[in-house]
Amino acid sequence: MTSGAKRLTLSASCSMEASISLWALKPLFIYLQQNRLLPSIAARQMGLEQLDWNNPDQRVSSSLARELWNYCLEELDQPSLGLKVALALEPGSFGALSYVAINSSTLRQAYLRLARYFSAISLGLRYKFEEKPETIVLRAEFPAAGESVNPLVSQFVLAVPLLYSRKHSSQSVQAQKVLLNYPKSSVDDNYQKVFGEAELCFSQPDCALAFSPGTVDLPMTAPEEGLVKLLEPLLQAQTQTLSDSSELLQQVDSFIAHNLCEELPQIHTAAQHLKLSVRSLQRQLKERKSSYQQRITVVRHRQARRYLAENQLSLAEISFLLGFSEPSSFFRAFKRWQSESPQQYRLRITRG
Repeated sequence: MTSGAKRLTLSASCSMEASISLWALKPLFIYLQQNRLLPSIAARQMGLEQLDWNNPDQRVSSSLARELWNYCLEELDQPSLGLKVALALEPGSFGALSYVAINSSTLRQAYLRLARYFSAISLGLRYKFEEKPETIVLRAEFPAAGESVNPLVSQFVLAVPLLYSRKHSSQSVQAQKVLLNYPKSSVDDNYQKVFGEAELCFSQPDCALAFSPGTVDLPMTAPEEGLVKLLEPLLQAQTQTLSDSSELLQQVDSFIAHNLCEELPQIHTAAQHLKLSVRSLQRQLKERKSSYQQRITVVRHRQARRYLAENQLSLAEISFLLGFSEPSSFFRAFKRWQSESPQQYRLRITRG
């Protein structure tokens, strides 16, 4: 095995990723479909056609979301697409979280609920609400420190809470500053539509909205406490369940990634590592609508795309690192996962 293969093996566990609700990706998918910006071949290659877009319980890996947003950044000449998608959002686009937030008594309570329950939508990205004497900050925190963030995603995650609060509060909500973690390039009228007269600060370490202190005391237009009482316990339970579920799946995935080389790590070894019986591990995975074999497939697929995108290893080395007995087995598996060969995927991802 080459030194490059060894180095990537040691860093394999760093690629463990969270899941997101399909509803978090649906506004982008609908916008692309309605505007004929996503060819069917691209949707098929990303596995988008296989998803049940009307199922609020379906979750997908965050890597799929990144791939779709990156497609938009690299293939479409629309530098403010994240703002356009947010402007096209329909009421209730984020399910129960939308209704709990807009039926809060004040904007402060709405933002606090957004920060508290957003993991029901995404276990990666999170919002953080900070109150200081001179300013109020709603910050979007991304999971991968040091990794560049797609500017279209930054636009979207700041535009959504601002547009929702502007529509459902008693007065027009304006931010004082908008902190954007990407360089200034083309600023079109979509920035004005979303952010109004706020000061736009580019190339910032953070991605955040800053408000004057009195802004968050604005009442919401017509809060329905009865609806909140019905939905908030469901969000609380879902948030806790997803947190517990994610922890086990990440532990299993991490073990597999650490030991996925030359041969597959067996379930009894994983169970021993997690201090569980094999039957208990199988049961807990089943409760999370998964299985040990499915976790192996998820990790292999995730790692394969990462290795191919990094473009440092040969296909034979990648096959070895993923525990396949021979490269042909890896090629067949990848074609089944991705509807394209490893060579085609590498060329498509790295050609830019």
